[in-house]
Amino acid sequence: MLGPECEFSFADLFRAAEGRDWTSEEEAGFVSLTQDERNEWVSRLAAKAPQFTTKDKVGTDGVVYRAFWIETD
Repeated sequence: MLGPECEFSFADLFRAAEGRDWTSEEEAGFVSLTQDERNEWVSRLAAKAPQFTTKDKVGTDGVVYRAFWIETD
């Protein structure tokens, strides 16, 4: 079973933080980021969209991914 951190896409996070869809150029720029840069990007956008919670998780590949989700009770 997938956790809540798998329910939202990077585009969803961008839309929540910036109030608009990302452009194709912004999406291409995101795709070109390293994982560390993506993690920082997630933190920056989550700070602008405080409904999102973030937490670093280590994948089965040993890489640290910054997961994000909206807490629901």
